This record gives sequence, C-alpha cells and structure tokens, in this order.
Amino acid sequence: MLLELQCHLSGMDAWMTGGTYVGVGVVEYDCPEYATLEQAKIDVERMTAVLTGQGFHSRILMNPRAGHVTGCLHPLDPGHSDALVIYWAGHGVFAGQDDLRLILSDTSAHAAQDETQRPGALVERAILTGATQIIVLIDACFSGAAVVEAIEMAAQMAPSQPAGVWVGVVATAQSFGTAIGGRFAEAMERILTTGPHGDEFRLRWSVHNQDIRADELVQAVNDEWVHDDQQLGSANSDSRGPYSGTRGSTHRHPRRL
Repeated sequence: MLLELQCHLSGMDAWMTGGTYVGVGVVEYDCPEYATLEQAKIDVERMTAVLTGQGFHSRILMNPRAGHVTGCLHPLDPGHSDALVIYWAGHGVFAGQDDLRLILSDTSAHAAQDETQRPGALVERAILTGATQIIVLIDACFSGAAVVEAIEMAAQMAPSQPAGVWVGVVATAQSFGTAIGGRFAEAMERILTTGPHGDEFRLRWSVHNQDIRADELVQAVNDEWVHDDQQLGSANSDSRGPYSGTRGSTHRHPRRL
C-alpha cells in the first residue's frame, strides 16, 4: 500500500488573506475492515483548491497514521492571520453517545481510542496553534457524535486562552447517519465561490464586504444544505449545544475573518 504523507504550505492574497487551512484525507487503510475512500482524496483536493483560491495557506495531510496529525497543527506561522479551517475526510466509527472515532490509516478493527483521532483532541490542537477563529469540518459517517466532545473541549480550554477565541464545528452526518462523499466539498465550493442564495446573506456576502465572519460561513453551510437524506450537525463555542440546520441562530459573533 502506498502511504502518501505530505505537509506543505501555499497561498495568495485574497479575501481571507493569511488564514490557514489544514486538509486531512484518509484514503487507504491497513485494516481490511475499512474500505478505501478515493472520494476523500478528491474532496480534500477540492477544498484545498477553493480555500487557497480564497487566500488560505494550505497544509495537506494524506493517509495519516498515529501521531501524524499533530505535525500539521503546529503554531501558526508569523505573519499569517489567526483564522484556521480544518477539514477531515475519512471513515468514522460510532462508539457510543458523543463518542466518534476518526479512523487513521493504521487503525485496527477495534478502533480503540489510542489508535484513532479524537475530535476533542483535534480541537485542542487547533486552539494551541494560536488561532482565534477556528472552523472544524468533519466529513465522515456518524460525525454528529463528534460535535459535543469538540465543543466541550473548546469550553474546557477557554479559561486558559486569550479572550475572543471562537470555535465552530460542522459534522456532515448525524450520529446515526452516513455521509456521502463529495456532497459537502461541493457545497463549500459553491458557497465560497458564488456565495449563498438566501436573501438574508445578501448584505453580509456583498462584493462591498471584503471579509466574512467564521459564524456566517457556518450558518450559510447549514442554511444552504439541500440533502434531506443527510443532515448536518453543528455547534459553536458560544452556543449551549448542537443544532442542525438552524436558521437565524443568535450567538455572540466573532470578528470578521
């Protein structure tokens, strides 16, 4: 099996100048219990193209094994903005309420905690990069089970972090549902290149506004989602709990990206 492991930077000036994007795709697996996910590579590449096109510096990690993920979540480089977007595409295993195990290339069929990536640990590492506006996108089956753990980690770390750190988490499936590859990356590409369709977003996504807020992006993804057979789940560090496809959510807003 070919293991592709790369972590590199690229970027250009645009509307979210200097933000950092980390794309993680788990395509190949040592354990035959997990099917190869060619779509995960396609989706990471698609997300990379659209976000670098919007000014992000990109770090790409394909087929990570245990311990590899933290290598792409080191402190933000000097001169980069404090915006961080993490996109994870791969298999997820539901191990109980609010317990999602993200499968790595060397995870066994047992999917034990110490051989998988925990969503809470992903958020912890994201916050430790120094980013203050963080969006974590988990494109995996049963990913709704990750939302509570991820937001609880953000709340746990809040007292030791500078004021104003904002974390948003989007799961591409409910805790009991499957995620269909390609759908979420396509939706993100459309929103980030042409903007959302809803009238309520017209002013915030106007060509007269150079930037958008992180929460505006999360809300747009929820509100513009069209697949009734695959429900998104999301929450942020200002909300009291997960919500799914909520319109008109009122939370304390982060500043513009």
